[in-house]
Amino acid sequence: MLHIKADYLQAGEAGTYTFRASTAAVDRQNEVIDQQGWDLGAYKANPVILDSHRYGSIDDILGKASRVEVMPEGLEIDVQFAPTAKGQMAQQLVEDGMLRTVSVGFRSKGRRPGQRSGEPMTHTAMELLEVSMVAIPANREAVRLRGVEDEVTDETKGRRKSTADKLRGIMAMMQALVEELEPMLEPEMETDGMHDMMKPKPKGLEVDDKIAAALAAFAKEATNG
Repeated sequence: MLHIKADYLQAGEAGTYTFRASTAAVDRQNEVIDQQGWDLGAYKANPVILDSHRYGSIDDILGKASRVEVMPEGLEIDVQFAPTAKGQMAQQLVEDGMLRTVSVGFRSKGRRPGQRSGEPMTHTAMELLEVSMVAIPANREAVRLRGVEDEVTDETKGRRKSTADKLRGIMAMMQALVEELEPMLEPEMETDGMHDMMKPKPKGLEVDDKIAAALAAFAKEATNG
């Protein structure tokens, strides 16, 4: 009998999306999947990503799993979408945050009933057959973990903050330079003997030196950590 369960997603290297396909949480069908019971051999030989557990046509293949692995938190897969119309539509929905969940289709080879009334049944041995992109998963934890976007680590946040601080510093220096040079560039009244006219009266090397010093300061600010 084919069993279908679902979980969630995150981003890895370019074009790859990492999903947690299954966990040991009690799902909406009051069942538990023992994550140590996965048999992944058949799936690794044919790692298809399907559209909502549809098997009727190759048109239902959305992509493939480039990695499938049991991790401490549960079963994880890396998904690469196919360059087909449906594959690209699914990828765009994932990119836009409108599709975040996956579901596993498996054959149960062993199970343990609950000890008391209402306790969940546990699947203890499962053969993974396929993984599908779905709108509503059975497992609430079967969602997106990572996507194409860079993971926002503490190091990344630190680099972004450092860059923002440097940009603010450069802008402040530019504003100060403008305020300092503005009086030097104001036109003064000069007489050419025939009529009066307004001409800029440059300050020559004094202005050039200030601009050069400012540019050197900008370069130092931009390259310093």
